[in-house]
Amino acid sequence: MDQPTAPVPPPGCPAHNSGARVPLYGPEFAADPQAYYSYLRHYGPTAPVELAPGVEATLVTDYATSLQLLQDSGSFRKDARRWRHFNEGKIAPDSPVAPVLSYRPNCMFSDGAEHLRLRQAVTDSMARIDTRKLSHTTEQVSNYLIAQFGSRGSADLLGDYAKQLPLFVFNELFGCTPDIGDRVVYGITGMFDGVNPARAMEVLFGAVGELVALKRVKPGQDVTSWLMEHQANLTDEEMVHQLALLLVGGNEPLRNLIGNTLHRLLTHDAYANQGGLIDEAIDDTLWENPPMQNLAPHYPASDMEFAGQKLQAGDLVLVSFAAANTGPALS
Repeated sequence: MDQPTAPVPPPGCPAHNSGARVPLYGPEFAADPQAYYSYLRHYGPTAPVELAPGVEATLVTDYATSLQLLQDSGSFRKDARRWRHFNEGKIAPDSPVAPVLSYRPNCMFSDGAEHLRLRQAVTDSMARIDTRKLSHTTEQVSNYLIAQFGSRGSADLLGDYAKQLPLFVFNELFGCTPDIGDRVVYGITGMFDGVNPARAMEVLFGAVGELVALKRVKPGQDVTSWLMEHQANLTDEEMVHQLALLLVGGNEPLRNLIGNTLHRLLTHDAYANQGGLIDEAIDDTLWENPPMQNLAPHYPASDMEFAGQKLQAGDLVLVSFAAANTGPALS
């Protein structure tokens, strides 16, 4: 009888060295992340990874285990002030993951009653958006962008379209002036390109702070003003952090989703042969190639065993949406 073959780390992966964590960064990972996820599954439902040099985490790669974590708010908390390695000074201030994972007083990094208060303010304000007007605005912006490159015969669909469309629409939704909108764009882009994330964060929060000050004096029919009017009575600091969360969360993932969906439409004949099933292509992209592959940071409230692995209170645990959604259990 043939013996099962031991899983082999992808080429260039430091996990070739015994005991090394698997890096989720660098050109090798970017070139073929699914090869890494396939290798990580041999650890079981969770695996030891490194998000950036020196930033250790546990990655959940199994669908059922991901649901278990996300639905257990008693055992796992979202407040990043619990992050053990950050509190111990093991995360460098200039780490590229710091802008995304460091604590902010917003609904993504809060628990319990505080989370409900902030989340309700966001949900209620976003619910006031006129979807018909939003659709009209999106179509106008889309047509404008296409017109800019339509006559050239070629285009960079990421740079000329996918990255531009959310920014134009969100600037309109949130009532940003052109100057504030330009700095918001700079800040969001810089957060994710890893060149100078600290400076990018400074520019972003400075711009959003100016937007809050502007709307305190001159409110309008926009999400910023509605959030300000909400019965949660958000402070200026809370306003800035909820708005920054919405702007970042509404731009970077959305531009990735647009780009990934366009790629799917252009490279899979099945959609073209069936009349370009856009809705189906979006759903398939969200499932198989999500715009944010590894996120949802959580921290154990106490020392525990989870999915066969021992965790300490405050360990960083992430969900791999890309790995969980494409695992063999769902095949």
